Parts: sequence; C-alpha cells; structure tokens
Amino acid sequence: MTQLIIFDMDGIIFDSEQLYMRFLKLVMKRYNYCLTKNQYISTLGLTDSATKARMIELFGLDFSYDKIYLEAKQEMMNYIDKKNIPLKQGILELLDFLNANKFKIAIASSTNKDVILYYLQKANITHCFDIIIGGDEIKHSKPHPEIFLKACSIAKTDPSMALVLEDSPNGLLAAINAKIPVICIPDLKFPPQEIVDKCHAIVRSANEVINLIKKDI
Repeated sequence: MTQLIIFDMDGIIFDSEQLYMRFLKLVMKRYNYCLTKNQYISTLGLTDSATKARMIELFGLDFSYDKIYLEAKQEMMNYIDKKNIPLKQGILELLDFLNANKFKIAIASSTNKDVILYYLQKANITHCFDIIIGGDEIKHSKPHPEIFLKACSIAKTDPSMALVLEDSPNGLLAAINAKIPVICIPDLKFPPQEIVDKCHAIVRSANEVINLIKKDI
C-alpha cells in the first residue's frame, strides 16, 4: 500500500519548464546563442552543476553559464513576482485528495531549495508538503536515485511503499533506479518508449493520478 507520494516540481507541480525555457532562449539570443527545445530538454532533472556541465558541452568552454542563467532566472522571477507562476492541471485536486487521505507528501526537485520554497509560497501550497528536498541538498543529479531515496529515508518509508510523479526522462530514470514505482506525466517531451515501459503508468494530468492511487487504498 502506497504511503509516500514524491513530486518532482518543475513540469509536475508548476508549468515552469515552458516559462524558464522562454526566458533562457531570450537571454541566450542576446549573447548570440540559439537554444533548441531538445537541447533544453536534455538538461531537465539535472542539478545546477550538472546543467552547467551539459551547457558547456553543448556550447563550448566560452559559454558564460553563470551570467546567462542568472539573467534568465532574474527575468523569470520578475515575471513571477508580477504574474505569479501557473500550476499544472489537476495539481490542487490531487494535493487535496492526498492530504485528506493522510498520505506523506514530498517534493524532490533538482531546483535549489530556496527557489522551491519561493514558488510554493507564491502559490500558497507550502503547507501541503511534509518533506522538501532541493538539488542543492544532494551530491548526485538525476538519473541517479539519491534524491528519491533521501525522501524515502526522511519519511521512514520503504521505496516499494512510495510513488514518484515525474515528467522528464532523467527524473523517470532516477525513480526507476531507486526501484520506486513512478507515474509519468509528460510535459515538454514524451519520454522514450523504453522508459515508459518501466513506469507504473502514464497519464495526461495530475488529477488522473487520484483514481490510480484509489486502487491502493
């Protein structure tokens, strides 16, 4: 019986991947770089250090990662300050269901913890989560299983009794490598079939997860 639900954040709770890709593309264009959707997708689920390594691999040693990413993040934060950050479809319904049924709920995101807390505060849903783990609190980036196993350890829950909600191939593989059942909710890209075949299920939106969990209650 499932006891712990572990959420990725970007692309699962918030529609933030589309938003950040837009600002990163704009900033990179000012520096005469052209970022494609597939290049951006290859960084999903990675920590900041792993993303930096990937971008330098893609654009060369002269790529000013720290400067460009800081500008993109500042512009996105300015946008969020004024407009807020959009929630993904069905997230509030799913969180209400999980809280009503006394599940342990965690966020395990490659985004730094201070940013996670800022997003949650802006959406007024911080209280919905028992455990929050950011990418700056782990050593190994997804697809390494560390972040999900850490969530299970903190929750004192066996990985077989947990369930991960993920969108990116790296995140899905991290859950699979942790031997935790995972539900795929695709965001920017439908994952490769060989990864989908290893998932517990694939759904279109978060509220579809409710019926899947009900089968275990």
